[in-house]
Amino acid sequence: MKKSIALTLCLVLPFLFLFASCGGDGDASDATTKTAAATTEPGGYTVTFLVGKKQCRVKAEPGSVPACPVDPVEAAAEDYTVRFTGWDKEIVAVTEDTTYTATYASGAEILAARNGAKGIFTMTYDDAQFDTAKWVNEENKKYGLKGSCMLIAGWTRVTNNLSGWTTLFADGTLEPESHSMNHDTLPAEGTSKFETNKIYNTQPKYQTELVDAQTRLREYFPGSDVLCFAPASNTLSTYSYAVGTNGEADLSRPIQDGGAEKVAKETYFAIRQGSRGIQPLDPTFGPEAGSWYNLKMQGFSSFDEAEKLSVSKRWIDQAIAERGWLIVMCHGIDGPNAKGTSPLEISEGDADKLFAYAGAYVESGDLWSATFGEATKYLRERQNATVKEYYDADRIYVEMQINRTCSDGKYLDENVFNYPLTVEVRVPADWRAVTYRLNGKRETAPVYARDGVTYAMVNVVPGADGAKTLVSVAPAN
Repeated sequence: MKKSIALTLCLVLPFLFLFASCGGDGDASDATTKTAAATTEPGGYTVTFLVGKKQCRVKAEPGSVPACPVDPVEAAAEDYTVRFTGWDKEIVAVTEDTTYTATYASGAEILAARNGAKGIFTMTYDDAQFDTAKWVNEENKKYGLKGSCMLIAGWTRVTNNLSGWTTLFADGTLEPESHSMNHDTLPAEGTSKFETNKIYNTQPKYQTELVDAQTRLREYFPGSDVLCFAPASNTLSTYSYAVGTNGEADLSRPIQDGGAEKVAKETYFAIRQGSRGIQPLDPTFGPEAGSWYNLKMQGFSSFDEAEKLSVSKRWIDQAIAERGWLIVMCHGIDGPNAKGTSPLEISEGDADKLFAYAGAYVESGDLWSATFGEATKYLRERQNATVKEYYDADRIYVEMQINRTCSDGKYLDENVFNYPLTVEVRVPADWRAVTYRLNGKRETAPVYARDGVTYAMVNVVPGADGAKTLVSVAPAN
């Protein structure tokens, strides 16, 4: 008979019976705290800690901070399919009798970045500079990196060299993404580009620059998803102008229709704009910086040549320290091999040193170097997926479920958003490695210990909308 434990957030653990100093099944005994001044004198407050069905009571003086006399993490470790997630409320200085309840969840957790990396690193190369892309492709192979070429679909740099770009993308270190059709600025109101470029703020122009550009790039490079966009001049209007009888914008008639920003949101899943900084790994859905439609980035152009390398290394350090997503905007790379055209933003020598620096972090596992599209797929899927862990005799079962409709109404097509999500699972302490299947292929993964608990990481592809995907994890022979 299958023995399974379905565990969700705030699970009460009925199996906790190991506390000699604490009562169970409704009974309780008094204990002293480690940090609060314990007292049995009248006037002391009673603090009750509920760990599963066990109650541990302590007497604490007013103003002292109580501590549970048993370790809830160790309690969870008694069953490797659960993990302690915290208390139901913050433990604070005592002012009255109070109760704190330990909360538990499934031992499985979808990690914020692939394979447990602390940060994500995405290089984006604007304006279809082919010689730069060729040089970067070889650098990526050398250091285990990836990136995205933000292509201007209508430029001759693309249209006259489709075979070259196709061969380049086949190597798999770079991918095509959209940088508009003609690089015409669609300026937001109040920006420096508005007065000289507002004639482009019309719905027909948005169709060409945003929608048609994506369609054309997908035709040029079959199999490419083109989910991501970088607007010219890093700006998008929020309203349009009417088109006059001459086919040109009638600047006397602004239309409050959401403008280029609305069309771009409807067309793409991720938009890199001009806000500088490290992008959080859980993008929001509004217009603010840090949202899916206004992703933060970093760029070389604001810094002197002598400091570009040191500054960009700090970006990588910061992404790892803050557990964030570093998106770098780059144009041409200056050197005899890259042969970038204007603007030239970093030299070959400094770029090579930067890539070597990032590559060392990638090799260590602290950094995931991802294309713009890969990172978008992973983070979008993770925001919509849940996972549970079950135990059956000698196996762990990971159950994943995804709601393919995002908070912003976007639907994650199963044929596109099928990127494996990394799930950390708890396993018995005597396991040395695990085995499981991914896309029909047998995979193995090592186990590791943290805080006295044994874990392994497995990659799971989310299934159909609402369906439960079950992956069996067994000890490796």
